[in-house]
Amino acid sequence: MKVTRQELQQLYDTKKSKFERNCKNVEDALKIFLIENKIPFLSVYSRVKDFDSFYEKLEKKNYKDPFIENEDFCGVRIILYFNEDIERVNTLIENEFKVIEHVNKSENLEPNVFGYRSYHHIVKLKDDWLQSPNYRGLNNIKTEIQVRTILMHTWAEIEHKLGYKNKNQVPKELKRKLYFLSALLEQTDEQFQDLKNKIENYTTAVIEKATESGEFTFKEFNLNTLQAFLDYYFPNYEKNPGMLANLFEDIISKEIQPETLIDYAQKIKPYVHELNNLVKNNSSLKITQSNILFYCIDLFNSKSDYKLHSYSRQTVIKKLKQIMDTK
Repeated sequence: MKVTRQELQQLYDTKKSKFERNCKNVEDALKIFLIENKIPFLSVYSRVKDFDSFYEKLEKKNYKDPFIENEDFCGVRIILYFNEDIERVNTLIENEFKVIEHVNKSENLEPNVFGYRSYHHIVKLKDDWLQSPNYRGLNNIKTEIQVRTILMHTWAEIEHKLGYKNKNQVPKELKRKLYFLSALLEQTDEQFQDLKNKIENYTTAVIEKATESGEFTFKEFNLNTLQAFLDYYFPNYEKNPGMLANLFEDIISKEIQPETLIDYAQKIKPYVHELNNLVKNNSSLKITQSNILFYCIDLFNSKSDYKLHSYSRQTVIKKLKQIMDTK
């Protein structure tokens, strides 16, 4: 017996909260996995397919049980910065979920055609997850996880805004322009990845040269040599790209010479462990590489007035000064 639209709407309304709970839980879990695996990402967000879109799809499909068979009722999208991280995320998803289906949309494109690129996974939760209160009752729900870079996402959103669902809908005189723009974004994606690789190689080469010679020297002072400098002196502490940029500007504004930074690093290095403990005791935070050098500037630079900082930071500096003076 055919179900009416109104009856389907009522059934949809009773099930929606469960789908929303599934979406939110998968979204939160993915964020944790990405952070744990140190995979940088722009955003992770989820949505439950609204009823009108759901009903429109049912008109095209011959589902016997639409709430089970429809695979994108729950959708989660991961937007990454770089191409190379897509494969890492694909592997992460395969390890953490039951993967029902995997589709690389790029593989559906002809060699001479440019268009929508993305990686789609249809997944279910693993059985051991279902024991947790947050996941109880979600065993039969499928989730579509889309993985794409920022530029893949840009193309998909613009293409959607233009209203074209396939190449046959595009006027002939506009196809060339549309394909050109798609190719340009794809090439730009590759160029950003290439730039990232070259930056990493540059930084690695600076560290290797310093390791071989036994001393660090600044051939030039830029953000990458500053990162290499921090990696060389404080390799066991976390990087912080945002704080690194602020550190660079602080060094420039205080007119600190690169050679002076080397002197600071050598002075603080025997006391980094004590510094880390003092910071944790006063703020429950761990120091990062950049943070270590910020403390150096407060300790050793005459242009820095540490009394302008918070009480907890002042306390750390005072105690570290006492430790250094007694050794």
